[in-house]
Amino acid sequence: MSALARYARALTPDAYASLHRVLDAGSPDERHTALFLAVTRRDLTAVADALTDPLLRRRALSAAIHLPVAEPALTQLALGPVAAARRDTYRIVRLSGRKSLADRLLPLVHERFGSREAALLLPACSAATVTPWLPRLDPTRGVLHALARTAPLALARLIAARCPTATGHHRHRFVRSHRALAGLASQRDPDAGLLLLQADPDLLPGRALRDLLRHPEQFLSVLRAAPPNPDGSPREVRLPAGPLPPATRRALRALPPAELADLARHCPASGTRRGRHERLDVTPDGLLALLPAAERDTLVAQRVERRRAIWGTPLSSLAALDPPDRTRLIQSLLKRTRRDLAVCRFATVLPLDEGEPLLRAITERHRSHLRALAWPALLACAELEGDPDHFVRVATECERAWHDQEEVRQAALRQLAGAPARLLAVLPNRVLRDATLTTVQSRDSTRHTLSAAETLLRRVIHIAAAGPDEGRAAYAAELLPRRRRSTFTRTRPTAAHQREDGGSHMGRHHTAHPRP
Repeated sequence: MSALARYARALTPDAYASLHRVLDAGSPDERHTALFLAVTRRDLTAVADALTDPLLRRRALSAAIHLPVAEPALTQLALGPVAAARRDTYRIVRLSGRKSLADRLLPLVHERFGSREAALLLPACSAATVTPWLPRLDPTRGVLHALARTAPLALARLIAARCPTATGHHRHRFVRSHRALAGLASQRDPDAGLLLLQADPDLLPGRALRDLLRHPEQFLSVLRAAPPNPDGSPREVRLPAGPLPPATRRALRALPPAELADLARHCPASGTRRGRHERLDVTPDGLLALLPAAERDTLVAQRVERRRAIWGTPLSSLAALDPPDRTRLIQSLLKRTRRDLAVCRFATVLPLDEGEPLLRAITERHRSHLRALAWPALLACAELEGDPDHFVRVATECERAWHDQEEVRQAALRQLAGAPARLLAVLPNRVLRDATLTTVQSRDSTRHTLSAAETLLRRVIHIAAAGPDEGRAAYAAELLPRRRRSTFTRTRPTAAHQREDGGSHMGRHHTAHPRP
């Protein structure tokens, strides 16, 4: 096609007109070739004529995205009797950015074909036109998603206007069905996000709320103006746990200390539900971390006192406290219950020298589900401590978890695979070898456990390849093929693995034979 295009550009005007006339009167393939020549030479008259030809219409419309085809030709097609051609024209008008043409077509399409047809043209219109027309039409879900990108503020006004009319169960369904739209509109336009925050904070997902914190003054003013809860407490918005983006932190540090503390009071961290195949995240709350230590301690203590159950306290809020304040508050929580589940949860965010004895006692329990909670909690506690030496010691002692039941092995591997890069960089090769080979050669390992082992190895390879230790990357890469073998196929370790630690550990645990 490139050779044909060069040939078309090299033709003289008379030669092109003669060739186009002959091809346009030939077979369907020749007519398509004639249209290609016209597009290459930017023959707008020929392209406009092709818009009325059923055989050439689709290719001519595609060419109209980049060529300045006359608007009357597109108007004739958009108001024509063929529904498929009209909708293709709406799409071309939107993709080519002809907003003024779409604004003029919208009343005509509504008058001739109704509100459902006119709604399909809304994404092609300007935001000033969408705002008065959107409440009058009946847009589909796909049109609303397109408007979230082209006219987010108009969509936010529509959602905010419809939200107060829903009550009870209907309101819950409305919020769930419109949360994705609200999040996309907020991402496109902060003013749309602030409007939705004022209408109902539940409409916005956690990521959208965190993005709106880049405008902390407007965010705080909306929360202050919101009516209080039925019990008289101020309105709160739950932010997702974890660190804040650098731009958000810079905007928050520009606030006066009193307003920053008030914002943190209105925005507690949400409690994360840990799924079966998810790791335990103990990243400190980014908003609380910006406050002075005394204010952090007071604010978290007030939140703990307001909760009836101790399970509702997010670990990210406790992890943001200084170690002495964290120890004092968690010890007061553990006085209310000594159940293993509660100890396993709160000992995760204790300093390692205090949380390790509690968690190691639970790793000795008879029930496998308690051990499956205790080993990841111990790794998370070492991860929160941040000392590479302590983390290496704890990871090395996880050898018992690798040889435990499947659920224990999977939970520990998943937690280790998600550790920070600076801690994985100092992980000994012996830990990688023991964890990988034991997982592969265990008959009860599932695909989730094998996937966690592969994630661990790939992260170690990327970290080592980015640094000077190429030998470590090669060692981890040599372990990767064992991940892809069948779980029920036992293989002897290679010479490279036997050289590590003299091969004594390998011979004790991994000498095996093919399954009969």
